[in-house]
Amino acid sequence: MRRISMLFAVLLCGLAACSSEDAPQKERPSDTAKQESKTLNRGYDGQDPKTAGCDQPPAVDVPGSQVPVRLPNGRKIGTLVLRRSAGCQTMWGRVDGLPEKPSGKDVMHVNVKRPADDASAEFDTPDVFIAVFGDMLTYRPGCVYAEAYVSRVIREGEAKKGPVAKTSCKK
Repeated sequence: MRRISMLFAVLLCGLAACSSEDAPQKERPSDTAKQESKTLNRGYDGQDPKTAGCDQPPAVDVPGSQVPVRLPNGRKIGTLVLRRSAGCQTMWGRVDGLPEKPSGKDVMHVNVKRPADDASAEFDTPDVFIAVFGDMLTYRPGCVYAEAYVSRVIREGEAKKGPVAKTSCKK
């Protein structure tokens, strides 16, 4: 039976003019992982976690990622936390504990970065109240961290940047 299978393979290859160079090459695992990572990144990088459905349970705060966010004068305005969705394999920053009403003078910046490939997703809004979350990045390939800071408008076209709050890089 084995002899017939080999003969069939030789005949088939002969009809198709096969050579070892034409034979399909099996992808190496590292190539497959890179391609899978690129596919995931295109799907979620820079997306809004709520719109994409990634902020639903079981999305969780990453333990130990809470960092105070301060105004340019040093006063604490909120707390930055790194959020993770295992289902979407993404992370994003969220600033909680903000005032109930926007000041009208502040712009909140919430950014996430993935050092492995220098990817980043930046988000800013003048709606600085209650909670502000940024866009997300996949945590493959590598870890992700969040940054947040407030720019306070001093006068038209001029703002003062507050200190940057930064979480540690997590997977």
